[in-house]
Amino acid sequence: MSAIALLYVVHRDLLMHEQLPVHQIVEKFGRRIDPDVFPYSGYLMLDMLTYLKDRGVPIDRTELKVHTDPDAPYATVLTTEHRALLPRLDPVDYPVQEIREFMEDYDDLADDELQEAVTDTLGLLRTTIADLADDEVFVILIS
Repeated sequence: MSAIALLYVVHRDLLMHEQLPVHQIVEKFGRRIDPDVFPYSGYLMLDMLTYLKDRGVPIDRTELKVHTDPDAPYATVLTTEHRALLPRLDPVDYPVQEIREFMEDYDDLADDELQEAVTDTLGLLRTTIADLADDEVFVILIS
């Protein structure tokens, strides 16, 4: 079974003041990012977020206090505070062999295919974080 990554941009105040879980807020009020910008499995996004976290990039931390539901899709909330991480999201800093060692489930991909998927994922994170307005957040739901 494959996972799906759903990407949304939503107004920051909605996450801070609503009592609904993150996934309900973004599904109701968020602007969904075109799914064609991330044509990969949600597992790849989850693996990349985990990989970055394991490499000391605090991509999963935010100052926002948001309500999550343990039975709902996995949610990562990225804000303008994450712009400080942009230099650490450069794909040239992550050699394909190191990525392959971490992501053992991608042995069916050739090195160039894996590198392209990682580059696309990091590029999406970089671009979306950089383009956020001060009153917006980027939410990644993986289900």
